Amino acid sequence: MSARILLVVVTVVSAFTLSACKEETAGTGSAPSQESEAGAPTGSTPAATEPAAAAVEVTDACSLLTAEEITSAVGEAVEGKPSTSGGVIACSWLRPGHRSLTVQFHKSARRFDDSVQALRDFYKVEPEPVSGVGERAFYVAGGSGRTGSAIVVALKNGRFVNVELLTPPETLEAAKPDAVAVGRAVIDRI
Repeated sequence: MSARILLVVVTVVSAFTLSACKEETAGTGSAPSQESEAGAPTGSTPAATEPAAAAVEVTDACSLLTAEEITSAVGEAVEGKPSTSGGVIACSWLRPGHRSLTVQFHKSARRFDDSVQALRDFYKVEPEPVSGVGERAFYVAGGSGRTGSAIVVALKNGRFVNVELLTPPETLEAAKPDAVAVGRAVIDRI
């Protein structure tokens, strides 16, 4: 997988995520949810009435994974490259031609459903629910050419993460357990 293709895929997924962050109302056709000042949904749903665990302040997405978790996901130790844009805190561990990993942390759950819908629209597949990862999580796999993407989008404590494991398409199915494991590790730390 060339560095150029890798950059294009990361850019497309980031663009979907960031465009969702810039909109003021939900674009899924449903009524916008009410939110508290902290960005957490409010209302009478069971999740909203039970006390939530204290949310951890995230300022560096690179710190959400251990060196061992990164090595397990991408195949070798790689230094993370942090970035921040549009309120999204991200980190990428890049290995052009091999597996690469990007974690995006969103301080508000406001665009969680929009992010899932964007993946549905882009990859033309129905996101698969993932149990045991946060309050709600979905897995999507797809790709084109020489790049495949195994993506987990997970929600917890009124915030969400996108975890994208880029891999050669022939290893895409084998990437699912690793993407889910990374998603679980990240979501457990927020």
